[in-house]
Amino acid sequence: MLVNARWVPPPQTAFVDGPHVGTVNGEIAYAVLELDQLASLTVDTLDECLENWARTLPSREVGGTLVRRPWELIDLNPSEITNDFAARPSSNSTPPVGFALVGPYERLFIDPTARIDPMVVADTTNGPVVIGPGATVQAFTRLEGPCGIGTGAMVFGAKIRSGTTIGPYCRVGGEVECSILLGYANKYHEGFLGHSYVGEWVNLAAGTHTSDLRCDYRPVTVPVDGVEVPTGRTKVGAVIADHVRTGLGVLLDCGSVIGPFAQVLPFGGFAPRAIPGFHRFGIGGMKELTDIDRLIATADAMMRRRGQRLSAALETAYRAATPAFDGGRVARASAAPHSLKLAVGKPTVLFWFAKTAGKPAANYIVTRRVCPCCPRRSLAPHECGSANSASRSPPGLSVRQSVRESREEPAFRLASPQAEPHPKADPQNRHSPIRPTIS
Repeated sequence: MLVNARWVPPPQTAFVDGPHVGTVNGEIAYAVLELDQLASLTVDTLDECLENWARTLPSREVGGTLVRRPWELIDLNPSEITNDFAARPSSNSTPPVGFALVGPYERLFIDPTARIDPMVVADTTNGPVVIGPGATVQAFTRLEGPCGIGTGAMVFGAKIRSGTTIGPYCRVGGEVECSILLGYANKYHEGFLGHSYVGEWVNLAAGTHTSDLRCDYRPVTVPVDGVEVPTGRTKVGAVIADHVRTGLGVLLDCGSVIGPFAQVLPFGGFAPRAIPGFHRFGIGGMKELTDIDRLIATADAMMRRRGQRLSAALETAYRAATPAFDGGRVARASAAPHSLKLAVGKPTVLFWFAKTAGKPAANYIVTRRVCPCCPRRSLAPHECGSANSASRSPPGLSVRQSVRESREEPAFRLASPQAEPHPKADPQNRHSPIRPTIS
């Protein structure tokens, strides 16, 4: 069975026997196949195989959602937490001494191995609160359901608002509202994070604040390929890729997109809303980080501090996403990192979001040449006629997304720095990425 990783299935999905394809509004969500039908499946033939299966196999509409933009995941997260909770085996949690519960007792689950300090409040009025195995919740924390605290996560006197998933072994303080934090993310200190998607191994320094609401209450737009894409939502925070680091007091505007391994330093105002992967932004402006070996070594050192190691497969995927990588070569999907998590106990539905004209995004790893003077197009070197053309792989949302592209033009790729200059580099402020916001 092959499953489109963008598919969020409806609750209690039933799969019928026999070869067939499940679709959502005509797009393939999954395919049930015989073993001999996989004989011709390779990275290069995936698109052709999908088209053939869609044409020859029985088809059935299966419902659910095929995710196309990251902010859709944030919208879906509260209901997914609730659905996951309803699917759990029924069990009674005994709140520890000094634990305060607001709302129905039946919506609370605390794993027996979790450590809960006195003076912790859980509010289940609007949804379930789930505290996973080995999690630690310190005093003066307030948890508002629906929310999930993952395995081994630590919450330090924080305000965890509804719709939030804190992934395995995260460390979280301050205030978090309706956000998804994947595993091992670190937001230990005070600061606001709202309506945001945070990748693995991210470190948000003390005083990092993420705005998710414009001061004029108009819908938020997100910079995609140098173009402001309307989200139709009044609250959208930031999409932050793996291994991103911020400095003390960094301010992120609503609708920000930060690529993998980017470093955002204090600036005295809002950082640009589009920061490509493997770049550093600070007082001196935008700078490409070219010492990839040093970045990889730093990532490995950070992972070892948490008892993990950078595997060869994960390092290969990271290097394939770097601007210095020789574009145009395809790596096997087996080199890709492990599955992500969307909500407690449920696999995520996230990989490269692509414009596919009704076809699912191809599930292989590929880098492409991008002309820096034509940042919206993937070109062969010097195809545009400029002497400044160079080989780059597209900076992406996270390594998992930036190295997985379909054969068609990606729908969500960060623009190069030239596509959206910072106001200091644009005296007339014609392309200012700053938007009026409040937290």
